[in-house]
Amino acid sequence: MARYVIKRKTYGVADAVQNTIGGAAETAGNIADTKIGGLAGGLATASTIAPFIGMGPIGWLVGAGLGAAATRGVGKGLKSIGESIKTE
Repeated sequence: MARYVIKRKTYGVADAVQNTIGGAAETAGNIADTKIGGLAGGLATASTIAPFIGMGPIGWLVGAGLGAAATRGVGKGLKSIGESIKTE
């Protein structure tokens, strides 16, 4: 019986940790999958890759569009992963 209690407590801690990690991933995904998250990702990507693309303002728009789409896509993936990690 003592082994059962120890196992039960161990699993309780593991579940709590698993739920915390899943909740954090889901929250990060929710933030990234918003319009503001996409805008932030787009601006960060545009400022990083626009000099390599060239084409002046068009390069910035292309970079921003790619970054926003990628950020929102990653957000959707993180939400899904977070939901599947949680044990609830």
